[in-house]
Amino acid sequence: MIRHFTTAVAIMSIATATLTAGTLIVSNSPEEIYEPGVLVSTQLNSSRTRLLYYHINRASRDYVIQTLLQNLTAVPVTVQIIKAAGGPSRDGIYSGHRSAKAYWESITSGEWTALTLAPFQRFTLMAHPFRSQMVSTAIIELDTPVPQSVQLVVGAVDPDIGSTSLLNQPAFPYTYSAFPSISRPIAIRYNFDMPVREIPVGDEPFVVDPQSGIALRGNYGLVYDITITAVNTSSIPREFTLLFAPAGGISRGVLLINKDIVETGFIGHKNNLAPEKVYTTTVAPKSQLQVLVQTLPQGGCFYPINLVISSPLPTSNSKELR
Repeated sequence: MIRHFTTAVAIMSIATATLTAGTLIVSNSPEEIYEPGVLVSTQLNSSRTRLLYYHINRASRDYVIQTLLQNLTAVPVTVQIIKAAGGPSRDGIYSGHRSAKAYWESITSGEWTALTLAPFQRFTLMAHPFRSQMVSTAIIELDTPVPQSVQLVVGAVDPDIGSTSLLNQPAFPYTYSAFPSISRPIAIRYNFDMPVREIPVGDEPFVVDPQSGIALRGNYGLVYDITITAVNTSSIPREFTLLFAPAGGISRGVLLINKDIVETGFIGHKNNLAPEKVYTTTVAPKSQLQVLVQTLPQGGCFYPINLVISSPLPTSNSKELR
């Protein structure tokens, strides 16, 4: 589940995706798919593009979500690719979590697939099973120095009629949105004056499609690149803990914390949406340290969430004073 929009083959290493501006394309309108058709069709307009789709197949038969790239020019074009799929599954939260984890695993490995498209070649980048009454979702990242030379097409395809499916005009047209940012840098300085500090993820300001004016509530697929500088000016060590706390409903998360992957469990009503600890350390007296956190709101969950910095105030009985 992605909250509704509102108006307002070779291997090589390249730079981390979160350090580059680009375009975020989201296909989730409508979330439920009843018949074949084109979900996304666009010429790339940024050197870095991230595609997130999240759909439920409400048809009585199985489909495939095909992602295609086409070279629009008479010269070869090279594209670097990350593919991270989740589902098909009846559990949308699980599907979204799997795709987010696979995405961060690819980012941390630094390995991208290099694809060279011949002149005017059309290539099926991914054929993702899309079974009846199940969710399929994916995060696909593309990097190319000549984005205007590449067309991206995503469609729900009926295997019995193949690419002819893309000619179908659904009764309720499928739409997508393109947002002019793929990451949001945040710098936090925490000096232990307060025992709790919240860092919203997936909350306002929402990214906005400049063409349609649509705002992406929850900022799904947008990477939050957070640098926390914890400064301990006292003469005693201070505990520093980071919690993952749902603010919009049931949720899960995958985070990179100092480049290590950390997963939360399912946080739901059975545990009263209780925050989950994802990181803890101690900051020595008269010193500081940095904690680097990267995460993205993932499909299937209810964002926003808060990353909560927690540090209990020392007391005369505190271990910090012993």
